[in-house]
Amino acid sequence: MNKLILITSLLLGSSTCGADADLAKADRPHAAELPQTNKQAAHAWQASYAAEAAGNFQGALDALAQLPSPQSAGYLASFRRGWLQYRLGKYADSVAAYNTAILLEPANVEARVAQLASLVALSKWNDIIQAAPEVLRRDPENYLTLQRLAFAKYNTQHFPEAEQMYRHLVQLYPSDIEMRAGLAWAVLRMGKQKEAQSLFAEVLELSPSHASAQAGLKESSVRRKSTFN
Repeated sequence: MNKLILITSLLLGSSTCGADADLAKADRPHAAELPQTNKQAAHAWQASYAAEAAGNFQGALDALAQLPSPQSAGYLASFRRGWLQYRLGKYADSVAAYNTAILLEPANVEARVAQLASLVALSKWNDIIQAAPEVLRRDPENYLTLQRLAFAKYNTQHFPEAEQMYRHLVQLYPSDIEMRAGLAWAVLRMGKQKEAQSLFAEVLELSPSHASAQAGLKESSVRRKSTFN
């Protein structure tokens, strides 16, 4: 091949180069060429997310039944079942699905954290107290876990521990009104009426219609009056 032909081939692409390019394109996977099981899985995931986006949580859950094996029994499907059952109010089923996900991926944090929400909905305070440390061992400052553990401590009347956790959360998230209210209630339950009254007042200054803080301020005021009488 002389210089002119070589230059022309480099600039325009010879028929041989074109054939090589076509072969390279042919080697690339196309969505339509996915194996049948992969296409089935993709369709099931798409249908599930589309149904959820439309607010059809049962339809989103049902779509997961179309997943082929082994995806149907895998971590991602189990995790998603836990979430969708939570949205449907099937909290015990949600806990079970998250348990499956935890068994499949023992080092994971997300399923453990999500499961705590279902346990809160079931008022399983002791279960939360047992489960939360496993998350905090992996992620010591996990907000949702600290929040749910503090709430569980409060509801099991471990008020000093609840107060300590709520104070820590307020330090980490000073603008979090709910954590400020939680701290105020824990302080009140420990008999510190004056401090509780001040804390509830701070919450109401930021959120005047906060119902929990309104009730807390009223209770702390009554308690202070009864102490002085």
